[in-house]
Amino acid sequence: MESILGIPKYTSQGIPNFLSVRLAYMKNWNERLTYARELRGLNKSELAKGVFVSSPTVTDWESGEIKKLEADNLLKICDFLNISAKWLLFGKGEMDELVLTDDDYHAIKINRALELKQRRTWYQVGNSLAERDEGTNGKQ
Repeated sequence: MESILGIPKYTSQGIPNFLSVRLAYMKNWNERLTYARELRGLNKSELAKGVFVSSPTVTDWESGEIKKLEADNLLKICDFLNISAKWLLFGKGEMDELVLTDDDYHAIKINRALELKQRRTWYQVGNSLAERDEGTNGKQ
């Protein structure tokens, strides 16, 4: 995957460019639900169990047989798939809901305080650590 300073290039939807072509053709929440489910590697029955509905209900959602999504089901789907309700319903904003830890906030604060040259070094160090972890399969 192409990168800038070792960071993969992403589309505005927060996914790799090579997957973005399909996003342009998703016109409704039903298609976006199917896309998000497949992207997470789940089948319809797994999604159904995760949001406490029947498999035929998921099939009806994805086929467009059910036109409107009830609020409680919307929240369950978004929570289970870790996606944004705004993205699912309207196709606006980022697909993924970002869950930031205290360490993430600390890293962002440090990054914002750095000059451009220092940021490049920051990214290089991060990439080196990631490569090291990949080389050892995350074992220390």
